[in-house]
Amino acid sequence: MDIFNEAKKLESPVEIRDFIVKRLAEIIDHEPREIGVNTDTSLYSGFINPNIKINAGLSYSSKEKIDADENLTIVINSINIKSIKIDDFKMYWDLMDAIKKCDNPYFAVFKAVKEYLVSSEVDNDPENEYKRDLMFEELSAKLDTPISIKEINRTKLSKCVEQAAVAQNMFKFLGIESDYVSVGHVRHTNNDVGFHAFNIVYPEGRESYSIIFDTANRIVTKTGDYPGMFYLNPLKRRRFFENREIVFFDNNVVEAYKMATGCDSTIPTIDEFYIMFENGHLDTLTKYKHPNLKRILILENQEENEKE
Repeated sequence: MDIFNEAKKLESPVEIRDFIVKRLAEIIDHEPREIGVNTDTSLYSGFINPNIKINAGLSYSSKEKIDADENLTIVINSINIKSIKIDDFKMYWDLMDAIKKCDNPYFAVFKAVKEYLVSSEVDNDPENEYKRDLMFEELSAKLDTPISIKEINRTKLSKCVEQAAVAQNMFKFLGIESDYVSVGHVRHTNNDVGFHAFNIVYPEGRESYSIIFDTANRIVTKTGDYPGMFYLNPLKRRRFFENREIVFFDNNVVEAYKMATGCDSTIPTIDEFYIMFENGHLDTLTKYKHPNLKRILILENQEENEKE
């Protein structure tokens, strides 16, 4: 909260620029890693260095392969991983602007993520899904290199992966403990969301309670647009980190808003809200969408080795 209040006092562009540069120098993690889809790192607790590759999805072309032992015809050819990197200084300018307009850091992060990334509804919109896939195919998948978050900012074709990654760095910038998390299965009200990425934040440190912070599963009511926030009591927190099913209802949302903002007046009016996380944070998109993928890759590698 001290960093939030300190940032709120800054006035001139030079002050703001110097503050951002200094803060990033303090928190940047120099260890290169790869996180997300098709890796074992589906929970990341650090600041996401610009060199870290964040896997955001899979694309692949097909051919038939016969697995005689299993009596199956397996269709697979080449797999390309869509990936991004968080390398844009501008997102912190947007955060500083949001801080000026918000009373607490959680709404500031939500506002900044929306300003920086969100304008088009991508999920359940075939045209925008196609545009997003084409962008990755042209800029990432063919080269097997991550694309800059600047491209997502330019196109506004973000999904949960980019929103959670940007939010992760904004929370770290503000000195708030947080995790970037990807899960295998989420149901939101009556919709099956499938793979999802979001954040877990620790307003009073990791030894205390925690809150799921979800910019992609927003709560839209008559009074406005809010981040999805869900209070993790000790039981829910333990079940989540044990990779077990947990269910949230509207009272868990109310509790999260009270604990994060400290003010009842900021709690959205919720008529009906329900979300369920199944197969928790250790379950990645690869395991959920393509349960046979690892076995298929092993078969292909064996075949290549036999040829040699």
